Amino acid sequence: MPLKNRFNGRVFPAILLFAGLMLVTNLSIARDRSYQSGPVLDKMVPVGAVPHTIGNVWVNLTNYGRFGDEDMVTPSMEWPGGSGNNYLYNGALWVAGRDVTGTIHCTAGDEDEWFPQLAQSRVDAYTAANESAYQTDPGVALAYGFELDNTFNSDHYVIVLASSNRPNEGIVDPEYYLWYDTDLAGKRNYDDDGDGLVDEDPLDYIDNDGDGRINEDFAAVSEEDGYTVYNDLWQSRHNAGEAPLGIEVIQRSYAWSYSYAQDFIIYDFEVRNIGTSSNADAALPGDIEADTPGDLTDVYLSMRYDFDISYLASGEYWYDDLTEYLASDKLSYGYDADDPDVSGNDAGENGISEGYLGIRTLDTSIPDLNGNQGIPASHNWWTIDDDPSSDALKFQFLSNQTFAAVPPAAYDYRYLHAVGPFDLPADSSIRWIAATGVGRGLGDRNDPDPHNTTGSLRDVMAFAQELYDADWLAATPPPTPELTITPTAEGYIQLSWESSMFNVENYIDPLSGLADFEGYRVYKSDRTDNTGARIWLPLASYDVVGDGIGAETGLQYSYEDKDVNKGFTYYYAVTSFDDGLTPIGELETARGSGQPIAVAAAPAAALGDVAVVPNPYKGSAIWDHVPTFDQQWWSKVQFINLPSGRTTIRIYSLTGDFVQELVNNDPDGDDYTSDDSYINWDLISRHGSDIVSGVYLYVVEDENGKSQIGKFVVMR
Repeated sequence: MPLKNRFNGRVFPAILLFAGLMLVTNLSIARDRSYQSGPVLDKMVPVGAVPHTIGNVWVNLTNYGRFGDEDMVTPSMEWPGGSGNNYLYNGALWVAGRDVTGTIHCTAGDEDEWFPQLAQSRVDAYTAANESAYQTDPGVALAYGFELDNTFNSDHYVIVLASSNRPNEGIVDPEYYLWYDTDLAGKRNYDDDGDGLVDEDPLDYIDNDGDGRINEDFAAVSEEDGYTVYNDLWQSRHNAGEAPLGIEVIQRSYAWSYSYAQDFIIYDFEVRNIGTSSNADAALPGDIEADTPGDLTDVYLSMRYDFDISYLASGEYWYDDLTEYLASDKLSYGYDADDPDVSGNDAGENGISEGYLGIRTLDTSIPDLNGNQGIPASHNWWTIDDDPSSDALKFQFLSNQTFAAVPPAAYDYRYLHAVGPFDLPADSSIRWIAATGVGRGLGDRNDPDPHNTTGSLRDVMAFAQELYDADWLAATPPPTPELTITPTAEGYIQLSWESSMFNVENYIDPLSGLADFEGYRVYKSDRTDNTGARIWLPLASYDVVGDGIGAETGLQYSYEDKDVNKGFTYYYAVTSFDDGLTPIGELETARGSGQPIAVAAAPAAALGDVAVVPNPYKGSAIWDHVPTFDQQWWSKVQFINLPSGRTTIRIYSLTGDFVQELVNNDPDGDDYTSDDSYINWDLISRHGSDIVSGVYLYVVEDENGKSQIGKFVVMR
């Protein structure tokens, strides 16, 4: 049996047991959008980030105490996931307290005061298991201006995404499954490595069972578990006159794709007092060791959000936000308010950003010094003009036991959600479990729904609390089948899916204990809405025959989509759903971002079949890009059925004015072609201006000098 400890008056698995949550969304999502930060050496990310992307809220998992990306290049509380609409400019972990002399210190992620580094016990275990694996290239300059030597220093920079939703692949080889890793898999109550033991080696980069391997048989909590470790020992990371607390943070994070759990991520921060270092200004952080223990008092833990709701909005969208605290839900949140400089009420950026971004405390491992357990100590806000510039000022915000009222007017705010104070003797630890997520509005202030049927922030966070309180046990849909997309010679799209890899149709719901699989649904998308989320068109539904549920069509494992056009990119998803007999009702797996496929065509043998689509072009087309803050509409038409070889297209107005020239298969390269059989045109003239409504002529000339003439219409 795995070791258990008593946590908050109930049995809580010390190794964070997985509650039977299995595959829900297509596994290609995280792979297709593999964000990386900083120099990458094989699977090692020295100082970097990987994204949680399995659910509907996407955010960077970093190994230096930050959440998201202020450059908005990688996900930063992006909601809906895949839309490009970020809600967070900069999120950070703050830990503050007093040392044995009573001096105040605060380590803040937004000031880069955390640095990734594993404790020595992890170094020794990892080195023993891997020996000299992963050599780095000599002289590779890493982030922050230092270099690793030729031997891979395994005490640095661990960051991993692991999953419960990959099939068991036998013994996990630690020389392959490590560091920047989205393939590491673990299942609850399962002997992953075939050694006769179950869940004996949790995801902590320690050889817990002494077999020379690491993380080979762990029990995942969620569909996508995150794990990283960092500390504040490196003196040169701190401002002049300020010093480290001597804190190590083991950060675990959990994400799901289920319809009722896809809008939040749960963080489990284990904050340890490891002591300061007598050589904290060593040239390499790996040479720094905690060797000076000391008790800490008045310790506060907090998440600080510099939230800027609506990256997709135009203008200075960061100047019209508000923040509030809801005591009944232990919930701090921010949202887009009405901008006084914009006519009318543009709250939520006119539908682009209706989400509310929140943080809710779920639990703490021990009561604070005021006798509260799992209760926030403060909610505070300040503006861009008043960022606290010293440890003492940060500590004031953390420790003032204030739940600040709503600001008087919309502006650019930060909010701070804190727990504490705690005493933290040397070599002791505190755990703080907090949920963060985005909901569609705040929801009913008087009656939150813990089953999360509305998608409002209150309901989203209420279910996060319910899931945690149930030790991660919840009703779940069957796994998603493995989808294969194949273009046919006739230009159709063939979809096929396979259920046996994840045992989809025999899946046992962990809450009911019953096999409740009912069927499959097929979806297609060729556009997004104004928030950037995919608009899904249902194509087909197939369900089990003879149980009296649904249409009883019978199960199918393929679908042929003939309604496709050359030059378009389509997205497909196949989901599974259950019989809906649990109290929460029917559960269906998430469609996520889907799998894309571009429909191409072989080049025509000769001229004569060239055409323009759409024709007429009526103001916009479904492939046009939704406008964002930094990119307006992408308009385009396509010239299709081009012959093989170099093709030139010249476009004229009816009065004979030369408008634009496009060249296909151009050895010098061009901005138009993505396939030999067609050319995209953005409706921009050769002078750089948008063309006007009217009838246009085009002349297509192949590489042999033969030509075809046609016309098309633009209506704007």
